[in-house]
Amino acid sequence: QTLNVRWLSDRGAAVFLAEGELARLPELVAELRRDPARLAELSANARELGSAHRQGRLAALIERVAG
Repeated sequence: QTLNVRWLSDRGAAVFLAEGELARLPELVAELRRDPARLAELSANARELGSAHRQGRLAALIERVAG
């Protein structure tokens, strides 16, 4: 999971919080709730990165490689 979150956070689609920083989670959530522009940016980036999955491109790639 760490690699997935790092990949997303490196692309501005998630916020990485290391396991040792979990006590900071409520503070982070509060920060995000106070910053609608940042939330919108995270959401837009996540939506864009997820388009490959929604459009079936990932499944097509797997079928091509397997076939």
